[in-house]
Amino acid sequence: MSLTKTEVKERVCAAIEKAMPKLMEVAETIMAAPELGYKENKTTAFVQQLFTELNIPFTTGHAVTGVKGRLKGKSDAYRVAMIGELDAIICPKHPRADAVTGAAHCCGHNVQIANMLAVAIGLQAEGVLLELNGEVVIFAVPAEEYVEIDYRNKLREEGKIKYLGGKQQLIYEGAFDDIDMAMQMHVETAKAETGEMGLGSTSNGFIGKLINYHGKAAHAAGAPHKGVNALQAAMMGVMGVNAIRDTFKESDYVRFHPIINSGGSLVNVVPEVAYTKTAQALAMTIVDLLYGDAEGAKEVQANYKPVFTKDEYIKLMDSISEGEK
Repeated sequence: MSLTKTEVKERVCAAIEKAMPKLMEVAETIMAAPELGYKENKTTAFVQQLFTELNIPFTTGHAVTGVKGRLKGKSDAYRVAMIGELDAIICPKHPRADAVTGAAHCCGHNVQIANMLAVAIGLQAEGVLLELNGEVVIFAVPAEEYVEIDYRNKLREEGKIKYLGGKQQLIYEGAFDDIDMAMQMHVETAKAETGEMGLGSTSNGFIGKLINYHGKAAHAAGAPHKGVNALQAAMMGVMGVNAIRDTFKESDYVRFHPIINSGGSLVNVVPEVAYTKTAQALAMTIVDLLYGDAEGAKEVQANYKPVFTKDEYIKLMDSISEGEK
């Protein structure tokens, strides 16, 4: 005898309510051990343990640390995924931050994993899976946050990943090929206008850029004129974009918010190298306008040097004068 939709919902909700102490424990356990993207080794091991306890078959190694579980219904006509993100962000001043890495679950991914597990527990209530005309994938995914780009570039150089973001890597690996629809939740402030629950807004894609400015080192006090200041070049690059912000149409959703994560090492040496990183959330056509042929998150090198030396300037002026005669 089949269940009505109301009966299915009641059984699912009852199973989740009963499991609330366990779900709270899961969220707290992950909160206490935050890990950064593609490094979620403890978290993924914990998820595997939870899947094993629930007798959920799973595969591992998806985009390095991803775990993909599967709940089978009465057919395999459709496949819906419930996603939970494994990683934390870097926020050293967070009260629950890791003392060594500075990682912290400020974005509530620990709650996402608990929520993902709640879905699995609810669907395993007696008779529920037999009512599903399809399968449900319980998918713990890595590297949602765009952090530690140098580390991720190293993974790419080693051939372990192709894309810096976890979901992009999963798509590249074909991990979503057998999924018809995917969904996830995200925690929100308790004072959200939508109340305790609401539909999420749209999101912007982005292209990350790592820009290296190469100048020339010189003693900043004794011979600054012999140097080429890479830090100044980097700051000019940032200010140059700031100077044209009024040309960015809001309908294009341009977001430019760079950081300079290296601008020299000694105060008495003209910085020879500066590194800037930025992420732009905008349409690909706008990326093309700003960057030319956008090729994804690749390193861009900018060799910075004076526009003219004194001798070059004199030669230029002489040639202009001769041309006027």
